[in-house]
Amino acid sequence: MKIACHADTPIGILTAIYEDGRIHRVLFPDEAYAADVETDETLPFKQQMEEYFDGQRRMFELPLYLSGTRFKHEVYAAVLSIPYGKTATYSEVALMAGHPRAMRAVGNVMRDTPLPIVIPCHRVVHQSKSKGAYRGGMDSKNILLDMERRYAEKEIPTE
Repeated sequence: MKIACHADTPIGILTAIYEDGRIHRVLFPDEAYAADVETDETLPFKQQMEEYFDGQRRMFELPLYLSGTRFKHEVYAAVLSIPYGKTATYSEVALMAGHPRAMRAVGNVMRDTPLPIVIPCHRVVHQSKSKGAYRGGMDSKNILLDMERRYAEKEIPTE
């Protein structure tokens, strides 16, 4: 059974699609999902997105499902290592993933990532440091990068 959980954010309503207790996809506001999906707003996606957009969370602790090749998993791991509030180029990500000549392939993985924001593909930019394309749109990418830069200098309170 698939379950949707929504989070109202500065870039619009994001939707996580859970299946078997793990998130398989994160959808931007303009992306549709099947009508037969149940909704549960108590899942951790909603709270963690709220914390992220409030500057209180820098890494997600969500149950994820990632399919794909070893290469994709190496790219995801490299992207997850980009510090909050920083960016890396496609070349740098390719090098971190152990595939220094695979810049274009890294771009393809970023374009098709099923878990944007959770896997911070918005932190990957062109060699010229131009921000490049983003599945969620350039306004969303700008908001995410600006928000992270703004909050990166602040300490997160611990309880």
